Order: sequence, then C-alpha cells, then structure tokens
Amino acid sequence: LANISGMSQSMAVSKDGNILWVGTENGNLYRISNLLAVRDSANDDVTSPYSVVETKQISNINFNGRAITSIAVDPQNSEHVIITLGNYRNNVYIYRTTNALDSVPTWNSKQGNLPKMPIYSAIIEMNNSNTVIVATELGIYGTDKIHLANVTWTEENAGMARVPVHMIHQQIYDYPGATNYGAIYLGTHGRGFFRSD
Repeated sequence: LANISGMSQSMAVSKDGNILWVGTENGNLYRISNLLAVRDSANDDVTSPYSVVETKQISNINFNGRAITSIAVDPQNSEHVIITLGNYRNNVYIYRTTNALDSVPTWNSKQGNLPKMPIYSAIIEMNNSNTVIVATELGIYGTDKIHLANVTWTEENAGMARVPVHMIHQQIYDYPGATNYGAIYLGTHGRGFFRSD
C-alpha cells in the first residue's frame, strides 16, 4: 500500500469492491479508490504513471495519534462509513460520515451515551443502515438510530456477559449452499466466539 504513512491497523472494503479504506495505528485514514478499474499490472501499480488507483489521505479529521481500530462501510451505501478508535481517557471513540466519497468527508461524533472506552470493531447492519453494533471493552452495544444527532446506545450482552469483544462481523454475502447469510459473529477475549442470527 504505497503512500500510506504508519502501520495499517484496520481495513474495510465497499461491498462492490471499488473502495478500500485503511486506518493506521497512529490515526491516519486513507481511501483507496478505483479498484474495479484495475485490468493489468500496468494500471494497478500505484508507482506507475498508468495507475488508475487513487490513494487519498483523509486529513480533515485528527485522531491525535490514536489507533483506528475498525472501519465499517454500509453494505447498502458506500458513502456511509463508521470509524472506531482505541486508547483510554478520551471523549469520543466513534465517528460517522454520510459523504465518505467526497473530497473532504464530514465526520460527526456518534458517542452519545456510550461509555468512554475503546471500541474495537463495528458493523452497519446489512438490512438497516441506521442500525450499528459496536464491540467494546465492556461487550456489545447497539443503536437503531445512528442518524440522530445524539445517539442512544443500548447494552446488548444477554447470554454473553460483559467481556471485551475484539471483533464483530456480519456475513453479508449470500453464497450458494451457505446457511449463515446475515449471521453476526463476535470474537471475545476469554469467552470464545458467539453467533447471532
């Protein structure tokens, strides 16, 4: 990944595969575009004058050296992106944009009533763009109103207990023969994996 400063910490791709987002451990955010236009080794080499791939650092938001722990792209809308952050003793751990493909996306805090703690992972639910679920130091929290200015989060730890959850993922592709389309998976620290349908 040429032109990226810092060690990659998180990545997410748009459902159509055209945009790759990269977040680094020192808080840099990059958008890599035009991936679907790549046809051969000449136009995929970002150091080549024939490259069609564009790498842009999103510099209008400052995460003060904090790790970008996850990036979630809405499966229904590539303009809708959620960024989560790590570290302690901060006021905001989650940001959202609805114009992610603009030259200067607008980012808004979606902290709301969420306890101030690291958020390790997030998803935008594939059937409802207003539903976001986050994996935190104290388990899972969710909202079905991410679009509101002041978001209300609800703890969603029934059957699991309050444990750190380091990864959340939803199966958004309906592969032939697969039986887990729409399933949500959680990876915890010390309690194994959980699945919710």
